[in-house]
Amino acid sequence: MFNHQLLRPLLERFRPTVLIETGGENRPAIIGLFRAMGYDGFTLDRGREVPLDPDRDNGKDIVFRPRP
Repeated sequence: MFNHQLLRPLLERFRPTVLIETGGENRPAIIGLFRAMGYDGFTLDRGREVPLDPDRDNGKDIVFRPRP
């Protein structure tokens, strides 16, 4: 189970770019957390960032970048 209570304070304080390897049952919760905190998600395709499409990109690593 994904526990965001430990992660959230660090994200709020430092607003880092985050690379997450996830393809499991926690994926929707992870995406929801980052979107709610003002992050945009991307997957990589041939070395280029592509906007995250949770329905199409299931199983790919995700890069989350904070919105400016």
